[in-house]
Amino acid sequence: MTPYAQHYNLLLQHELPSHTLLEIGYVGTSGTKLPRFRQMNQAYITQAQIDRLTPDVRTRMEIMGIPDFAIDNIILPAGIGAIPSIARTPFFGYAQLFQAEDTISSHYNSLQVKVDKRFSHGLSSLLAYTWSHSIDGASVFFGSGANATTIFPQDNYNLAAERGNSDFDIRQRLSWSVLYQLPASRRLPKALGKGWQLGGILSLQTGQPFSVLTGQDNSSTGLGNDRPNVIGDPNVGSHGVNRWFNTGAFTPNLPLTFGNAGRNIVVGPGFHNFDFSVTKNMKIAETANLQFRAEFFNIINHPNFALPANILAAPNFGTLFQTPDAAQNNVGLGSGGPRLIQFAVKLNF
Repeated sequence: MTPYAQHYNLLLQHELPSHTLLEIGYVGTSGTKLPRFRQMNQAYITQAQIDRLTPDVRTRMEIMGIPDFAIDNIILPAGIGAIPSIARTPFFGYAQLFQAEDTISSHYNSLQVKVDKRFSHGLSSLLAYTWSHSIDGASVFFGSGANATTIFPQDNYNLAAERGNSDFDIRQRLSWSVLYQLPASRRLPKALGKGWQLGGILSLQTGQPFSVLTGQDNSSTGLGNDRPNVIGDPNVGSHGVNRWFNTGAFTPNLPLTFGNAGRNIVVGPGFHNFDFSVTKNMKIAETANLQFRAEFFNIINHPNFALPANILAAPNFGTLFQTPDAAQNNVGLGSGGPRLIQFAVKLNF
């Protein structure tokens, strides 16, 4: 079936004084039959599942060339975890089988507010605020997820456990842009005293969610997508560079089990940024205009951080270790980096 999305909204607009428009609305989207990848040959981890395999696991291990003595005296007495994962798969002889499915649904709901002041008296401004929540069973089809965690389910036979916050679920975002045209100065020569503009863009948003992984194959599925068990609230307490979330809220999942931690239950650091610009427009001919621009990205040099280390077994678990521009492989030029100053000249004719 072809994936499809339904969009719905209700908007109210009201004209305010000073050429200002107020807009308040509800915006929602529902996605149906969205695509995802699933590993359909995940190794079985319960005795009931293994008992259904044909040929049985002992015959499979013989085909794999494992000696009878090792099978009967070492592997089988040690339990399910000792049986090679490839001998516990439903399709014997294949390590992994990936299947594309149209099985995902998504839901997005938001309250959106916008205050738009059209240009008058040398000033224009646009203020936008969004309060939203997005839920799905997978946020990407193929590739590394937006939050750097695996795109495959923890348990490929229990896709319902993957339903949670979308990778891009930013609960609150505020954006404000302003442009002010300075009055002409009579104290300066005409060429220097007019055509100046000041601009600014303020961006504030709450953090992006992410999943915690154990970094160990305790489930013995051979996939390495295990999530841990949750024993507390991971989002409580202080948030610092060395410990962004409550790392004590997680413990490793027991052998041959999957953790009860949900997908994308931890919230990463927010984003705060202010860009400033100074522009000088100068007419040099009847149909030609010269523009000088000085742009200051993250002018206050506020530190922003990408998602923290999310592997429970890693020594840096829970720490903030890179900025968003580094996470985007665009150091210094991508959003979220340190202060960057740029000068430009543009000729329009």
